[in-house]
Amino acid sequence: MKLISAVLFVSLPFASVTIAAPTPNIRIAAYNLENLFDANHDEGKQDWAFLPIAHPGKAAGCREGAPSHLRSCLETDWTPAHAALKVEQMKKALLSQGTLPDLLAVEEVENLSILREFATAVGFSNVILEEGEDERGIDVGLLFNTEKVEYLEHRAHRIQIPTNQTRDILAVYFRRKTAADARETLAVYVNHWPSQGNPPRDRVLAAEKLRDLIQTDRDRFGAGNLMVVALGDFNTVDADHPHPFSSVLLNASDANALLDLRTHFNTQFPIESRQLPIGTYFFPPKMAWQDLDHIFISKNLVDQKGADVELRAFRVHNAPEILGSVNYPNGPLSGSLVTGVPKPYNVRTLNPPDAGFSDHFSISIEIKN
Repeated sequence: MKLISAVLFVSLPFASVTIAAPTPNIRIAAYNLENLFDANHDEGKQDWAFLPIAHPGKAAGCREGAPSHLRSCLETDWTPAHAALKVEQMKKALLSQGTLPDLLAVEEVENLSILREFATAVGFSNVILEEGEDERGIDVGLLFNTEKVEYLEHRAHRIQIPTNQTRDILAVYFRRKTAADARETLAVYVNHWPSQGNPPRDRVLAAEKLRDLIQTDRDRFGAGNLMVVALGDFNTVDADHPHPFSSVLLNASDANALLDLRTHFNTQFPIESRQLPIGTYFFPPKMAWQDLDHIFISKNLVDQKGADVELRAFRVHNAPEILGSVNYPNGPLSGSLVTGVPKPYNVRTLNPPDAGFSDHFSISIEIKN
């Protein structure tokens, strides 16, 4: 059994990797890593699918989970070699962007141990992760380097929903090293909201929690001093009603409403926006794109005063080497191929060309430094 500390902040030595020359701006990205698990059991967590077949208790543990996932859980032989390959594949996916972000928000990470391996492989010197109450044990984290920002502090906040336990919101506070005013604070809120298996109301509760956290921080740091970047996997679709974005985060009646950076980019740069993928996630059961991953910012990051977002630099990263395809299963388009979708991870192979990466694309922005 492996016990994980509740509060974790680790500095690591730099890994030796080759990437493109960095931008002088501060680049911030979010990436759902799709089940970045080690091959050890975390006590009290339903991580049985990501354990070796011979692990004691795996069969019984699999039967405690969702019946629809029983067969997959029982047949998945997730060994240390599989976990190591997953780290390498996600390293390839991240570095396919060309430039390592200065701050990287990550979702679907099991614990500090596996996140530390990923951080070292890719080239991040600092790792933050706090263990939440998600029943499978997946958490959110933040990786960062300190050439352009100074770390101040971090806090994790529980979201209370009626259906089940969900992931925390991780708030991490920085100061730009080029900031003229020492009171300026860059607040990064990492999110992984309840899935589409939950009712929309659960995501509204998550949105209300995020809104309230931001307001508390505005009161604490001063509204004009706090620059907000809230990002991650929000698991929200257009059909959600009530809708957590329009009713809470983007509510026009709220003077402190945030901006959805993709919507703002599409409005300002309509031609460039057509070059981006339709969404960040492709849902094969409905053969439909979904825009699950977002970056929300405070309005003072587009007011042309001090630090501002470099809006034209917004990206949904879909490098050719991380793309996959999906066949239409039936209907008039049966046999047709949808290309250019994220290539999800194949847990049953140790062959890198067959392994895939993640079922999400990563997204990024830049803040003028």
